[in-house]
Amino acid sequence: MLKPTEDQERWGTAIALLSLDVIKPFYSHMGIKVENADEFRDILRQVILENRKEFEADPSRIPNLQMRMLSALSSHYSEGAAHFFKHWVYQEFVYTGKDLKPLNQWNMLLSLARLNKQRWQSLELPANLTDEAHAKLEQVWDRTELHTRADQIEAQPLSLWDMEMYSLHGFDEADNAPYNWVLEAVGKRIFNKYLRWLVENLTDDQRQQLVHRANCLRLQIETTRNDPELTDPLALLNQCSV
Repeated sequence: MLKPTEDQERWGTAIALLSLDVIKPFYSHMGIKVENADEFRDILRQVILENRKEFEADPSRIPNLQMRMLSALSSHYSEGAAHFFKHWVYQEFVYTGKDLKPLNQWNMLLSLARLNKQRWQSLELPANLTDEAHAKLEQVWDRTELHTRADQIEAQPLSLWDMEMYSLHGFDEADNAPYNWVLEAVGKRIFNKYLRWLVENLTDDQRQQLVHRANCLRLQIETTRNDPELTDPLALLNQCSV
């Protein structure tokens, strides 16, 4: 029996997920920018059906879903659209825990700091920035709008396409529910945007001081003290942009 590679599974999951009617309302939140969401969803579905047909004709090899998807986007939109989607699959879509690195440590540390006034003050952010940085971080963790929308969607019956995808990809399992995938992708995207805003508003010296103080705080918190040392967030953000 053929076993897909992790890369093939990543593409298969991403495309199947985005083909769902229940995911379409979250495209923009997840970083998928399309003028016509129905058209984009239909392209995804056509790619899935064509890939399935090719496999049925020759079960000895797994069709190249990535190439088919990028070719379809180039034909319908542009090569730029295909390049953007490839970047999204590898840089913004959260397929495994590895996709949350290298910025997840900063996410965890700042999130724990925001919940405790003393911890937050220990970071010693510039006086003109600390309150705004805290308020923006609270917004990063506010999922009220998403939860409300998800509740509305879950109250509706699944489309026939979604029912099939749920069965094939196990989306009907609680820990694999489509909304969980949405939250992971949205959380990563929003925090990356927040951290970039933060470092852009710090001088080089202030940023290095933040790294030092964050590492001091890391050692004081039980859940983070055994984690690796936090590194320059600007360097990490630049890596994520490649």
